Amino acid sequence: MTSCGDKTQEVEFANLTVEQNKAKLQDDGLATMQKLDGMTDMASVYALQDFINLSNTASIASDNVLNVVSKLIAPVANLDKNVRGLTNLRSTEASIDTISTIFDEVGGVYTYQRATNEFTRVANSTEITFLYPIGTSLTNNGKLTVNNLTVKSLSKEDMPSELPKTLKVELFKNNASIFSFDWLAAYDADGVPTSWSTEFTFVEGYKFTQSMSNTEAKISWAFAYTLDNANILSAEFSSNGNYSYDVLSNPESLSSDELAAKVIEDANAFVQLGNIKVTGVVDFANLKKASDKAFSGEETDYKTMVDKQTELFNTYIKLVVLYAEEGTAIAKSNFYTLEQTDDYGDYTNYSTNLQFEFKDGSFMDQSFFDEGFDDLIVAYQNMVTDFQTNYAQ
Repeated sequence: MTSCGDKTQEVEFANLTVEQNKAKLQDDGLATMQKLDGMTDMASVYALQDFINLSNTASIASDNVLNVVSKLIAPVANLDKNVRGLTNLRSTEASIDTISTIFDEVGGVYTYQRATNEFTRVANSTEITFLYPIGTSLTNNGKLTVNNLTVKSLSKEDMPSELPKTLKVELFKNNASIFSFDWLAAYDADGVPTSWSTEFTFVEGYKFTQSMSNTEAKISWAFAYTLDNANILSAEFSSNGNYSYDVLSNPESLSSDELAAKVIEDANAFVQLGNIKVTGVVDFANLKKASDKAFSGEETDYKTMVDKQTELFNTYIKLVVLYAEEGTAIAKSNFYTLEQTDDYGDYTNYSTNLQFEFKDGSFMDQSFFDEGFDDLIVAYQNMVTDFQTNYAQ
């Protein structure tokens, strides 16, 4: 299933009633929650928490080294606080003014000395490595290492002097890798990223990946959170248009009309949670042309204007909720004009709103979710409790 052209509206409906769809949605949701169970008991989270706790009490030969390492490992070490937004992992970054000098300044192998409760350092300009005990071990069975740092140098105003090209963070327990993070990026002469990617890998089989590419004529972004390559949460976005350096560096110089007419031509996107996928396409270029034509004259009746906008949205914006594995639709987008009158009946407002329509013509409103999802709610609450219990510090 792809979100190209009008294919989102051509997907056949699943041969299910509304109640059968509700039951299947809960079953698929419970299957996704089962995949998440392993996140509540991860070796790398415990190991990184041990490192943070130890570094808070032990003296370290170089104070600044913790500023570098903590920025890289904080999202994983604080996973209990991020349970409601697991994708926070993708935001990891190190904010360092001059990247290439990091290893020269604080690089080295830091070894924990139990007798003196300190990390001693042997300088090394190619890595930052900590050797420390994990859990109740009496030996340094943990190894946290940061290496493979390369940069792109720039000499442009209003741009950093260096941009990171590659970086690797890896955590070992008893010489076996239990967690890794990789960063890879490429830039043009102006420092605009032409591509970048990040990847978090956990020994339990979980993987977080995110990537972006920009060819000036097309920009795309993708994110995936998987367990043994099976989808938990994923999303993609792509748009054709003009994404040159001049446009990206001066977006405030364009009005909203110019943005639609000169920059964005069309956009495709999807978000998928487990087996449930929302996908669609927006034809910005033709929507703009049709809007200019529809509203070219003097229109005094507000409701008529909103009705026109609703019709245009239904023509040029296509969305569908579907079962990804089966490739069948649950519900399809339907824009409508909403009429709202104030409490005194003195004023009526009209606006274009979105609803999703089932095969039988009924709609996926709030009442659809008010009942029938009790097991899923309990499963989610249990997972949150497990996160907070297991990872509480």
